[in-house]
Amino acid sequence: MIFLLGILISFIGQLPIGFINLVAVKIAIEKSTKQSINYAIGIAIVELVYLEVILHSIQLLISNNFIYRVLQVIMSVAFIIAGIVIFYKWKQAKNTVTAPNIILKHNSFMYGVFLSATNLAQVPFWILCTTYLINTKLLEDTTLSYQLFIWGTGVGTFLGILVYIFTGKRLVEKYTNVTRYLDLIIAIFLIIAACFQVIDILRNL
Repeated sequence: MIFLLGILISFIGQLPIGFINLVAVKIAIEKSTKQSINYAIGIAIVELVYLEVILHSIQLLISNNFIYRVLQVIMSVAFIIAGIVIFYKWKQAKNTVTAPNIILKHNSFMYGVFLSATNLAQVPFWILCTTYLINTKLLEDTTLSYQLFIWGTGVGTFLGILVYIFTGKRLVEKYTNVTRYLDLIIAIFLIIAACFQVIDILRNL
């Protein structure tokens, strides 16, 4: 039951459009579906690690406001830098004959690991979810229950990205002009995500 609950929560949480899903679509178009799946595996593995750490240090993360704020600052800086770099490269690629090929140069699996590792927005999301589940006794404080939930979330994340890989690829292929703007959209999402984090940091100073 808790395994299925982990799949459901993670799958639903992965469905809203975001830069991680857009990158999955871009890799599927510019490389291959197989490479995009490798990217999704990288994303899911890092999320498993994050959730493992969160579940075994939930009380510390909740009570120590300083650690949480440090994570927010790191995430904001990483998002802003990545967004500016991608936007700059997209702008350069506009003046060339070939379409933008930024993500194509990277190892898909490692790129997924990098993006998931810097996507610290998942930390407060999972803290809230796991706290609620523990308080309502849906998630028991046992190693077996924790592991079933963790692996369920990994499967749910992977399935959620697969939805974008297959449906997103077909949609964008019908509108080929959209592909040259995927880098711009990804950069915008990164910078917007960083702005929200900065606002939250300033609000809680």
